Amino acid sequence: MSHPTWTAPQNLPHTFRCRNHPEREGVGICVSCRSVVCVECSTKVDRMNYCIRCLQAAAPDRTDDEVNPARESVLGIPVMLASFAGTVAVFAVLGYLLSLLRH
Repeated sequence: MSHPTWTAPQNLPHTFRCRNHPEREGVGICVSCRSVVCVECSTKVDRMNYCIRCLQAAAPDRTDDEVNPARESVLGIPVMLASFAGTVAVFAVLGYLLSLLRH
């Protein structure tokens, strides 16, 4: 019984260098685009390497409509005051009912 001899794959890069920084040694391969990345360009998510470009492509686009501090402050302050007034009203009613029970 003969065993086949192992040969190295021919499609591997000759040097393991970062795609963005050729002077740096690669530490991993992006699981999405399969490019070699260095420590600075690599981000691990669930023990898998991702390059900066793939992470940016996967991130949801944020528009200015989603985060508007002026709108949040205009809506946030009245909502906070209304919830505080509601809490005061609930305690006032409960206090009045308790005073009726004691007489």
